[in-house]
Amino acid sequence: MKTMRAFLIGIFIVFCGSTVTRAQDVYLSIPENNIFNRSEFTSLPTRVMMNTNRTNWDYAFLGLIPTAPTFTSVSGSTFTQSSSSFTLPSSTLLWQLESMGGQLPSTGLSGYLPGFQAFSTGAIKWFEPPASLIFGGGFNRGNINFTFKIPAAQFAANSYRAGNYSMDISQNYNDFTPHNFKTILVIPSSIRWLTSSLTKYIEISSLNDYRITGTRVFNLDNAEIAHTVDFNLWAKAAATNIQFTSSKGVPGTRNIASIKLGSNGSTLTTKALSADFQNFSASNFSVVAGNRNNFSPELYMSAEDFKNLFFEAGTYTFELNFNAKSTDNSINSLQNTAVQLKVLPLSEITIPSFRTKCKLQF
Repeated sequence: MKTMRAFLIGIFIVFCGSTVTRAQDVYLSIPENNIFNRSEFTSLPTRVMMNTNRTNWDYAFLGLIPTAPTFTSVSGSTFTQSSSSFTLPSSTLLWQLESMGGQLPSTGLSGYLPGFQAFSTGAIKWFEPPASLIFGGGFNRGNINFTFKIPAAQFAANSYRAGNYSMDISQNYNDFTPHNFKTILVIPSSIRWLTSSLTKYIEISSLNDYRITGTRVFNLDNAEIAHTVDFNLWAKAAATNIQFTSSKGVPGTRNIASIKLGSNGSTLTTKALSADFQNFSASNFSVVAGNRNNFSPELYMSAEDFKNLFFEAGTYTFELNFNAKSTDNSINSLQNTAVQLKVLPLSEITIPSFRTKCKLQF
């Protein structure tokens, strides 16, 4: 009875041990700098499989036909996020054998190392052994390492959303372990301003500016934000008042609410500025191919406010605080822009005459 119990316990341990053994998946963390700068990513040598037994390739038909080692995608032609429907094409990731047991295997007289290539639903050779066992071509035991890369063109062509993208891979040599594994691209959550317009200078040098009857529009130049998550643009003024210094050095203030923020186009909604953050996005800024969003923020003042509040020569200054914040509020990126509106000392003399009037502006 004791012998039978020990036997059953041994079988249970072996069985349970086999169920908890898991394949070593390949995780590739893609730096945000490569994504945002659209620069080629190349990994360090990365272990994909282990070889503890073999030193030679398989050959069939009297050792004259080599069995090439291959990878096959068994999950489809795309890398897929498990929590969403977002995908990346298989062409986004290229790979090449780097070493087996610390060095590249021998190619003999007719073998070769294929260049960088992508996973496919068909079998892809990752090494071509010599055509015959007679001409040799073995390898060392140990780690089977690969180098992975994502070309710069792929970063420009695809949208890399934060999260893990995986593809299930099978390989054909039973002595190489694991036989099946996942290749997982890890995309970080990040938002970054690519433009740094820290100062915007606006000059009023003609009295004709005060004769305009429509809304005054001041462009703040193009803004560009790189991101791997959807975001909204929040903005506020750093203070409730615009600071004013007359051309004679006399200080004063103006109400910031007389100025509205919007954009050229429908990207931003138009709202009066305040000292509290407001969401100015007309809709979420979604992750797009190339991972960059561009828009042109603008300032608006009514003709009446411009005449009544900015009539005096001097310098009017205020600061805008922009905040690109992810839609789940988990991350953000700040950008400040100091706005300086300068009204030059101006005067105008109209001289009537019999036939015409002469107008001089200073």
